[in-house]
Amino acid sequence: MQESHRKGVANHPDSEPCEGGREAALEALDRGTCGLGIELGKRQSREPTASASTEGNRAVRDSASVPCPAESKTRLKAGVMEDGRWFETEEGTPQGSVISLSLANLYLHHVLDLWVKVWGEKVARGDMIIVGYADDAVLGFQHREDAERFLEQLQERVRKFGLELHPEKTRLIEFGRYAAERRRKRGEGKPETFNFLGFTHICGTSHKPGYFTVHRKTIGKRMAARLKDIHAELRKRMHEKIRGTLEWLQAVARGYFLYHAIPGNEAGNGRAISC
Repeated sequence: MQESHRKGVANHPDSEPCEGGREAALEALDRGTCGLGIELGKRQSREPTASASTEGNRAVRDSASVPCPAESKTRLKAGVMEDGRWFETEEGTPQGSVISLSLANLYLHHVLDLWVKVWGEKVARGDMIIVGYADDAVLGFQHREDAERFLEQLQERVRKFGLELHPEKTRLIEFGRYAAERRRKRGEGKPETFNFLGFTHICGTSHKPGYFTVHRKTIGKRMAARLKDIHAELRKRMHEKIRGTLEWLQAVARGYFLYHAIPGNEAGNGRAISC
C-alpha cells in the first residue's frame, strides 16, 4: 500500500552513502507510480504559534526517543559564515548544515511519514506511495479523490507544526502508466512533469517493447546555473597554473557524473560535456 524511502537519521540509523539513498528513492518511484501525484514543497511559517512550537518540540522528542544531545544544541548556536563574516543564528538551523538535515528528518518523520502511514491504512481507498528524500517528498495515489482529500488534510496537519506547503512547489498532477492515454481521450496535452532529486521526471515508454517507464533528465535551470558558476570560476582562474585548473575541473565533472549519470539522461550528460 505504502512505501517510504526517506534518507536521513530517522529511518537510517546507520551511515550510508548518499548515492544508495537516492537510488532507492528513484527505484521506489519506478515501482510505485500511481495515477495521480503530489509534489510537495514545504516552508517555515512566518509566525509560528505557541501551540505549533509545542507540537514541534514533541515531534523531535518522540522521533529521537532521547533528549537532544549537547553537541546538537551547540551546532544550533554555531552561526553561519558568509563572505568571510560570521552571523549569529537567531532562529531555526543554519542553511546547509549537518544538524539542519538531521533535525529536518527527525521532524518530518513525525509530522509526515508516520501520519501518512496511518492515513494510507485507515483513510485511503486505493493504493498510495510516498517517496521522501531529505525534506522533499513525492506522493502517488490511485484515485483522484484520495489525492485531493489527502492534500487538504495535509495542509491542516503541517499548520499545527508551524509549517505550510509552498503554493508554487506543491502540485497535484496526473502522472503514471495510463496518464497519457487518459489525457489523449480528453483532448489534453502530454502528462505534466515534476522535479525531484535534481531530475525532471517524465512519463514515457521504453524503446523496446514500448512499456511505460519514467524518463529522467537533469533539471534544465539547475544545469544552466551550475554552468554559469563554472564559467565564472574559470575566468577567476584564467591566470593560474593550468594543472590546478584542470584538477579542479575534473573534480567538478566527476561529481556531476557520479550523481547525474543514470540511464536515459544521456542528453543532460552530453550537454554538460559540450558546455
